[in-house]
Amino acid sequence: MIENSLKGMTLTGDVRTALLTADVDGSGGQQQASNQVLTLDNNDVVYLPYRPNAINYVLPQGRDVISSNFSGCYLAAYKQNGALRVAHVATPSCNAAWQTLKGTVEVVAEFKPSDHVPMEALQSIAQGGSAPQILGIYTTQGYCIAAAATQGGGQMNVTHMTLVKA
Repeated sequence: MIENSLKGMTLTGDVRTALLTADVDGSGGQQQASNQVLTLDNNDVVYLPYRPNAINYVLPQGRDVISSNFSGCYLAAYKQNGALRVAHVATPSCNAAWQTLKGTVEVVAEFKPSDHVPMEALQSIAQGGSAPQILGIYTTQGYCIAAAATQGGGQMNVTHMTLVKA
């Protein structure tokens, strides 16, 4: 599983680069992201980019999903028309749209990764001179994981992980 690959590992490349090319319509509705697959320690995972003012989702297709840029957004897994989707729900701009969508889908999991990373972990990263990054992870086994990482020089190093839901 992805959590075994991430703890203490350095990820080469900026996993947030997809945001720079995001086509954002600002509607607050669902938008499907292209499935960007990263390979971490021989495990393929899908990267889900944050998009402002959107419920951005991917179809995991049997892979773990990782997303970044959490500061209060939700990471949610839900089934719509029988297909599993994992979404990064922008808040507060999409709160109303998310509540409406939740009434029409089967929510499998929903959590705010930023609520599960201890402030001490973020402060430790900042004191080390790096910009802290909060990650949200949804695994194929249904685990929800919040993680803290350092980011700089095109790399991420995961320093803390919390299992939120099993």
